[in-house]
Amino acid sequence: MPINWNTGPDQRDGYKVICYGYINGMNTESQPNNNNTVGTLNRSYNISSHSGNMASNDGGYDGGMTVNLNTASGHNNYPVVVSAESVWTNSWSQHYQSVLQVFSHTVTHAYSISSGSFGLKGWGVARADDYSTAWRLPAAIAFTAYDPDGV
Repeated sequence: MPINWNTGPDQRDGYKVICYGYINGMNTESQPNNNNTVGTLNRSYNISSHSGNMASNDGGYDGGMTVNLNTASGHNNYPVVVSAESVWTNSWSQHYQSVLQVFSHTVTHAYSISSGSFGLKGWGVARADDYSTAWRLPAAIAFTAYDPDGV
């Protein structure tokens, strides 16, 4: 039986899902750092909106998105599982000279988890063969949050 993405999972089996969603359509190399929202929210349950972007507005990293819930969970610091697509290089067969050397990579993760919202952030810094450095940001993010009183 196919999942109806809008109504959410059948929660009779004891597990409790607070929300889930998938944000895609983000630029992996640069995003506006003026607090504009990037990406498109798809296949979501109990999400009213998302805002912000993964870019930084200064030399230190301070980017991140906020995911807002339709119905508050009643808990803070509930578990949020996050998976992100990070693109680090071009195709090796076509652009072997532009393979990036990764300097740092902070895995995309949830933070500031409150009853009505949570943040998402993650980034990396890499260097190409021409010794230039650049931020690398997630291209897509999937997430699921669980009620700690569930199972």
